[in-house]
Amino acid sequence: MAARTVGAIIAETAILLDDEQMVRFKPYMLRTWLNEAQREVSKITECLRAKTTIAVTADTQSYAMTANVVRVVEIYFYSATDTQRYPLEYRDHRASRPIWGTYRSLSQGYPEMYWTEGYPGSFTVGLFPVPSQDGTLEVHYNRFSTDFVTNLGTDDASSIDLPIGWEGTCVSWMLMRAFQASRETERANGARAEFDANVGMLIEASVRYVDEPGSITMDSWYDIFGD
Repeated sequence: MAARTVGAIIAETAILLDDEQMVRFKPYMLRTWLNEAQREVSKITECLRAKTTIAVTADTQSYAMTANVVRVVEIYFYSATDTQRYPLEYRDHRASRPIWGTYRSLSQGYPEMYWTEGYPGSFTVGLFPVPSQDGTLEVHYNRFSTDFVTNLGTDDASSIDLPIGWEGTCVSWMLMRAFQASRETERANGARAEFDANVGMLIEASVRYVDEPGSITMDSWYDIFGD
């Protein structure tokens, strides 16, 4: 099952608006609202997972994150001579002061912890201790959706940048924006309610995309009586 395309979502929305020829609501308007919908869904639900790498330079403490980060999930470090992934512990910057005191720039072979500064679109990651050798950060994060070209239609054959099965959430948002533009307040409110309901279900579904338990903890009596 493939994700639905930009063109398919735009066509469906136009039909629901009784504007199949896109006379009232131009294609570029629908594509703009589609981009809005994707960004809103990916921001609220954090449903899009991604992984990237950042080159680490010896004796350099801070690194810029990719611009599409919503939230950092976890970070690993590995060096050019040791491909074992070493998980870094997250610490708030202020909470880390008792750890490093006046030695925040302390250098050692591998970092052990990280903190973040800035905000989505202008994110940096700080490492402590400062790595004394080159290496790589493997960053797992939740990302924003990728925008499509709005005025040319060159992306109309591209798949929607949301989990398969949830593309209809975009239609609800696009209908809301169209009804707002035409000052149909009641219909806009109805479309927004439908959007919010779908987002709520996606939040619940995207917490974990598997149905297996994260871990199994034995009862304290297990050691005594066995199974």
